Amino acid sequence: ADGGEPPPPPADAIEALRTALVHVQPLAQGSNRLWIDFAAVAPTIDDARARTLLLPLAEQTSELSLARCAVTDAFLADLVRFPRLARLDLRATGIGDAGLAELASHAALMELVLVETKLSDAAVDVLLALPALERTYLWHSGVSSAGLARLRAERPGLEVLAGDEPAAAVVEAEGALAF
Repeated sequence: ADGGEPPPPPADAIEALRTALVHVQPLAQGSNRLWIDFAAVAPTIDDARARTLLLPLAEQTSELSLARCAVTDAFLADLVRFPRLARLDLRATGIGDAGLAELASHAALMELVLVETKLSDAAVDVLLALPALERTYLWHSGVSSAGLARLRAERPGLEVLAGDEPAAAVVEAEGALAF
């Protein structure tokens, strides 16, 4: 349900991102789907600035990092209009349960980074509702161990990375090759 290949991005919208020192590149050569990363200017990006820069590219945005940006719950309502958004990084933002709830019906979201956010166990219902979600990162997100357990129990196919997993067992080393 990703709507196929989007139309080409408006050149002025791409130029606006580059002028604002925002990283933007096609996901693959010849693709109109975009990866946009605000890392270099994150502290200066609030809801209004994010809207101005991103809404003209709603059709093309596929991977978006708003990590450490000053965006709030209010901005997440806009992301529902991004039909091809598959990966979203909200690490270290002020996002909470209300903002996440705005994304509950998003059909394309496959990966969601919510590390160092302001969530509670109410977020579990939203994560369970996201139909395409395959992986979520929840370290220091406010979701309790009980919430994590419920998420894993009710969506066994969902990869939940929260820093609470036991260290992986050491895989037996392969013997020396004999020729």
